Amino acid sequence: MNVQQKLKDFSEYASKTSQEFFQWLLHPLEYWICLHWPDTRPLLKDRTEGQEYLDTRPWLVRNLANCITSIRLATFWIVVWGLASSTNFWERAGWILGAIALIFSDGVDGEIARGLCTESRFGKAIDPLADKLLVVSIAIALVCELVAMYGWWVTPLVLVTAGTAFHEVLLATTGSKVGIISKRLNIQPKGSVTAGKVKFGFQGLAIILGWLCLGVAGALIATFCLTIALHYSMQSRKAYIDQLNMFRQIELSRASGLEA
Repeated sequence: MNVQQKLKDFSEYASKTSQEFFQWLLHPLEYWICLHWPDTRPLLKDRTEGQEYLDTRPWLVRNLANCITSIRLATFWIVVWGLASSTNFWERAGWILGAIALIFSDGVDGEIARGLCTESRFGKAIDPLADKLLVVSIAIALVCELVAMYGWWVTPLVLVTAGTAFHEVLLATTGSKVGIISKRLNIQPKGSVTAGKVKFGFQGLAIILGWLCLGVAGALIATFCLTIALHYSMQSRKAYIDQLNMFRQIELSRASGLEA
């Protein structure tokens, strides 16, 4: 692979995509890593489908995105515990910053995986799981806190949180099916769609503002944001279902070809 061409692509990429926050933020780091540990594999557009290419970069470079995702998966429960056990605003604010950092890491690991060409089935499976556990756990802790404060007055938030949790389970199940079938067909599945990112953004707003404005205002804001997020969650699941339908068509066409 022409390493200089890759560096040139990075330079052009920085100026053309500066409106994308994480691309703009992480481009210098990606460029620095590419300069010191170049990817010797051919560019994605030049690779032969089905052929394996050995990534000779250090382990940390190859797994940086997965490490960030794994840290989020391993530490989300600490933030949940901290929020639930906080006794005053400033203590709670500290844990809210921790939640913001974990939510922020979702954009970081995805951009690093794309920028360094280290996307993997593991990352595509674990990243959404880590996001779901983070959001649902903090949302449930928020609901429990508000129910203890206001009782049945927060029923709308209870219902929309239950709907969110149920739909996240459906998303995880459908996403797992996509991963299993794509592996069987030796096809790289698509990553998260725009609807999934918007959904996660509104869910993040719900839990952050809900805890920050703990009370009636927080309950109303969280209910509103989670309701919008649920709409985008349905669109995200539809994208998974569309992939499943496409995979089934591929399986049928391959089976027909073998029979012929």
